[in-house]
Amino acid sequence: SVRVVGEIERPEAPRLVGVDGDGAIISDDGLGVRFTSAEKVGVRANLPIYGELRYFEVHHLGPSGNFGAGIVAAEGSLLPYALRNVPASTSLNLISGVWRNLVYFASYPEDEPRGVVGIAVDFRGDFPTVHYILNHRRVASVPVPNLTTPAHPFVYGTMTEGSGPQLRINLGDEPFVYDVEEVLAAAADPG
Repeated sequence: SVRVVGEIERPEAPRLVGVDGDGAIISDDGLGVRFTSAEKVGVRANLPIYGELRYFEVHHLGPSGNFGAGIVAAEGSLLPYALRNVPASTSLNLISGVWRNLVYFASYPEDEPRGVVGIAVDFRGDFPTVHYILNHRRVASVPVPNLTTPAHPFVYGTMTEGSGPQLRINLGDEPFVYDVEEVLAAAADPG
């Protein structure tokens, strides 16, 4: 189970953090990101999440490319987000598949729109389970037994054409697109 000892500092302004120019350019408000590297680069939010059920969303602003969103431990390198020093993580890739610790874990329906990814992190079990939501439906659930520290929302991607942010994270300062409780209740109801 996830055990937190002591208080975790909660930032005054939740946002994406990283080194601008080191593969990613973070927007002035800290919620959008444009990836500028041919290698896959990840960017964490400064908001540690733990306990009960936590939720956030990631909006794909375009163009198409190798982008994803999920949760990641505080430790481990995201520059690049590659198979060396792999942090405990899970993500939904916008091209295809759900991944855990950079290893393919599950597929999701290829016909689902990918404009908004909902990510619900459930800490109520023995270890965190992440539920991915597309088009108002849960499309995958991923247990993350090796995540033993608070998780951080994160996004990743590679360089594509265009000039503005490719992804934008909503950490709860704006209304959510999906009703996470309704989606998870519908997924649990076999009828």
